Amino acid sequence: MNLETAQEIDSSLEGDGQVEAPITFVSYSRRQLYFAESIALHLQKHGINVWFDLQQLQAGTVWAEGLEGGVRDADRLVLIVSKASLESPYTRAEWLELVHRGDPVVLILFEPVDLPEELQGLPTYDFRSGFKRNLQDLVAFLKGDAEPRYDRVPAGNRFGLSSRFSGAVWLTLTAHFGCFIAYGLSLLVAIILGIKENIFPNAYFWSIAVFPLAVGAWYAIPFLNHTHEYRKVKRGVLINLLLIIPTFIAAGLMGDFMIFSYDLADLLGASLIYWFIFGGMTLLLLFVYLYLLRYSQGLLRWMCPEDDLQRLRRRAHQWLTTKEVFGVIEEMEVPSTAVTYAIHADDADAPFERFIEGLFKEEGHRCAREDEEPQHHVVVLSNRSSAAWAQTLANEHAGKIVFVVASTIEFTESLAEVGRYQWVDSRDMNRREIAALARSLGNTDACKREAALETTPAMIDQWKVPTGISALKRVLEWLGIYVLVFGLTDLIGAAMNILELIPTELQSEDGDSVRSAALVLAGVICFWLAEKGLVYRKVTSTQFYGLLVGIIVIVTVSGEALPKFTEDVYWLPGALMLLVVLNSWFNGRAWLPAFSKIQRDEVGIKQSIDRSFKKKRVLLVTVSVFIIVVFVVYTLIAGPGL
Repeated sequence: MNLETAQEIDSSLEGDGQVEAPITFVSYSRRQLYFAESIALHLQKHGINVWFDLQQLQAGTVWAEGLEGGVRDADRLVLIVSKASLESPYTRAEWLELVHRGDPVVLILFEPVDLPEELQGLPTYDFRSGFKRNLQDLVAFLKGDAEPRYDRVPAGNRFGLSSRFSGAVWLTLTAHFGCFIAYGLSLLVAIILGIKENIFPNAYFWSIAVFPLAVGAWYAIPFLNHTHEYRKVKRGVLINLLLIIPTFIAAGLMGDFMIFSYDLADLLGASLIYWFIFGGMTLLLLFVYLYLLRYSQGLLRWMCPEDDLQRLRRRAHQWLTTKEVFGVIEEMEVPSTAVTYAIHADDADAPFERFIEGLFKEEGHRCAREDEEPQHHVVVLSNRSSAAWAQTLANEHAGKIVFVVASTIEFTESLAEVGRYQWVDSRDMNRREIAALARSLGNTDACKREAALETTPAMIDQWKVPTGISALKRVLEWLGIYVLVFGLTDLIGAAMNILELIPTELQSEDGDSVRSAALVLAGVICFWLAEKGLVYRKVTSTQFYGLLVGIIVIVTVSGEALPKFTEDVYWLPGALMLLVVLNSWFNGRAWLPAFSKIQRDEVGIKQSIDRSFKKKRVLLVTVSVFIIVVFVVYTLIAGPGL
């Protein structure tokens, strides 16, 4: 049963003279978004009338006012208790209001905390493990079919760790320490069976044991503290999968297990136990990597919100709804009313503006004429937007304005008024997000659960671009290294020939200074485009793709100076580059800006992102210089003896 169905039942009961079902407000911190969403959807599935902000706050809504209204209308509150929620002033204001009103407040424990005095003695359900069992008890209490539970609330500790976890978290932790656990069990078998007197023959076996332990700790500790990104969780499991073979061999040699024996007696002895240990761990690692990390609701509830988790979020929560909540089905027919709208965008974001207009037109909406007052105002907000301009629009069109985020931006106090609204995240140019926005403007009630828009100022400062643009940035960086190394090498070799630093018999006659200079120029342009074009969006699409074509021509014509992939094939680097360029053109060209003057007060991107890209550029340049220096030193030292 979903929210609309529950509300219809409530309305019919009210018409029969029965009392309307109480509204249950779910209060939580954004760090526990997926956990809170799972609670809300499960409660709705059991017929509880739930007020959950992602379902109620549509794009363009003043989220602070919407939350205040939800708390005001709520009959009771379910609080997701975590360190973040207790430290949040917004969450505190929500539960304090119900406590002062004397309305019921139920605590759902997410992690060990130090409860404030106002929350002590309230009904408490420890959801750190046993999610289904606790959910059944909570539903029974909210429906009035059971007495409340008062689970003990463990105090927070300096390490921020809990003593209880869900099964998915335990399996993930086991996978992070998979190779170390298998190695330790093999060592234990060797000791118990007394197979070898000295089971530590040299430091190699110690290193094999210590390295998986270090890898496990490196990935497991941030995971336990809810600070690890989803991709790094997967990476930790994948590294253990790759380490399983060297660990397998080292453990077999350590205990003199006959790992490759064909003798039946050997295989039925200690070797069988050894194979069972590593075979079982390999299957566990494969299960975690191929299934658990892609489908587990328990793992999703443990993680903090991020873009990489959206696919897992769809798989884990989609079955709880009658419609698609996170991805709008293009063919789904939703009753909608055509509306008039006006789009406001900086000149740099004109391509993105046309992208939105096309999707709105498909939904039957019409762009308002200049002499006509539109029903809605759509503002394209990017790092190229003027902060003062965005604030002015927010003040002028309050209540009728929708912000569409086109690129990663830095949220500062200059966007305080803009930050009061719920935004639409379209940084990856997802057509479904814009289509969902268009549908919600035409029929808000019908689309409340169709597109759970979750973009807030806390989530748009993370780096996110269309897939084609991301791939193009990586290729540009590696191509820049590729051509710089060989271009600079040729130039240095030519300079050394002129200075007679290389013996005459070893001097190459194949060098071409013009060609080498062209390669160096192409490499510099690659880095410049990756920075100014794809990070800061300061290069127009025409300039960007024009320079890319020039780079492709230089690389193709200068192919003889580069290593051959196959005999006489000099055009392959240029051809590969062309394929990536075409991919970015079809998947992200509207993301690149049009010509526009730089705004003095433009929003910009987050400083931490800027610093991270600078570090990567320094690393890339350092690696390139190191390779060239090694080559030159080798030529000077080893040249006479060649």
